Amino acid sequence: MSELLDLKVGKYSFMIEIVIILPFLLFITPETVAILAAISKLVFSRKNKIVRSIFSFFMYSFGTFLYYSTSLDYFKLPLFVFGILLSNFFLLLIYFNIETFKEIMGMIPKSYLILFSLSLIMSFGYFFAEVKLGYLFYLFIVYALISYQLYEYVRQFNVSLIEKIEFERLKNISESLLKLKNLVFENEERDLERSLQKLLEIVCKISGFHVAVLSLFNNNTGYVERIAHFGLTEEDFERAKNNKPKISEVVKYFNKKFENNGVYFIPEGLALIESNIGFIISHERKIDSERSWDPKDLLLIPIKDELSNLIGYISLDVPQSGMRPTKNDMNLLNFLSWIVYKFLSKTLHIKYWLNDTGVYFKNASYVSFIRFCENKIKESENVTLAYLDIENYLFEKFRNMAIYYKISSENYMILFFNVSKRFVLLYLDEMNNFLKEKYSDVSLSIGLVYSKKNQKNIFQLIYEAKKALKIAKKSGGGRIHSL
Repeated sequence: MSELLDLKVGKYSFMIEIVIILPFLLFITPETVAILAAISKLVFSRKNKIVRSIFSFFMYSFGTFLYYSTSLDYFKLPLFVFGILLSNFFLLLIYFNIETFKEIMGMIPKSYLILFSLSLIMSFGYFFAEVKLGYLFYLFIVYALISYQLYEYVRQFNVSLIEKIEFERLKNISESLLKLKNLVFENEERDLERSLQKLLEIVCKISGFHVAVLSLFNNNTGYVERIAHFGLTEEDFERAKNNKPKISEVVKYFNKKFENNGVYFIPEGLALIESNIGFIISHERKIDSERSWDPKDLLLIPIKDELSNLIGYISLDVPQSGMRPTKNDMNLLNFLSWIVYKFLSKTLHIKYWLNDTGVYFKNASYVSFIRFCENKIKESENVTLAYLDIENYLFEKFRNMAIYYKISSENYMILFFNVSKRFVLLYLDEMNNFLKEKYSDVSLSIGLVYSKKNQKNIFQLIYEAKKALKIAKKSGGGRIHSL
């Protein structure tokens, strides 16, 4: 019966079985209760069966010992409950960590007092001169009313827990928004990967979740790549990285029927969820509420580029409140996804959504292309930037040595990486000669600038390449000029 009622204190079960057991102690022995309680835990508990059964047997056995320590009938039930509560307090101290103990400590004194009071009420049964149905009915009515007060107290305590969590969350939001601005838009750190983990930590603090995992679509392989996390152990994250889902498996969850304000929430049971899509690490049983978060719930925050293309997602798990997200939560998460994208655009991870079209970034914005060039410059030993002016010609894609971008109808920018300047000059010269022979009406002018690793940034390269292009065009056009 207590397993069916399953009264909750936050994420934990309240000892409602004491309330159920007390009336039976007028008719059966406490040692029988101790054995039956342990067996029922072993049979009906939904998790940690053995541990809960051992703990139950220990508590009720100590209560039984105190029960028989007095010869006065009226004190037997209060001593029995006192023994249970004392051993329960001891087990709480050794089983839970200090943070969890502090979380539930607020209700321990009053709930213990109510349970002890119930034992005093039920002890009035020993004062009856004879067993009459009317006496027992009156006793059980009083007992039921006090039990209901206990239920209401626990329920109100749950509400106060949620209110406390929401208050702390609002405080975290106000403190974290400034950190978010500094991290994303004013970040000077070289270690962007470390900063990315900090960003996910801030996202968790603002959104009220304990776990966040960032995944991006690798269109070259067709699989989802795990990029960063917050709240997982390194072992769990490595396991997630090795357990990659296919992009096609993930995209089906970004369905309109799961969408709310740009965020996708898939409740447990609504759709078949593959275990490697989300991160189901929360094994706590849900609070007794329709809005309770289930360990198999899936919350996905899509990450989209400037053209609204889906490039990845953030998976959130283990909410601090234990509740499912609200409409306001969805609005906030949608905003945070845009912030994460802006930060990702500064990192090498930009390659995941820009490389899907090969080396020609026709669907990327100019800003995205520039940022990608910055990253290529950082990771390459040497680079050469060519600024081309081409009339009536669209060239083929370069392979494994360059990336290029169409700036206007006639102008292209090409960044060659990890190849020598001499090779680039020969390559472009051959290209120029080929165009002159095959297309008499095509004129190709090129401005060229070279840089060793991290010697010049992309803006210096563009400035010098445009300067070289002007010189090439003023010299008659159809030429290559290098600075």
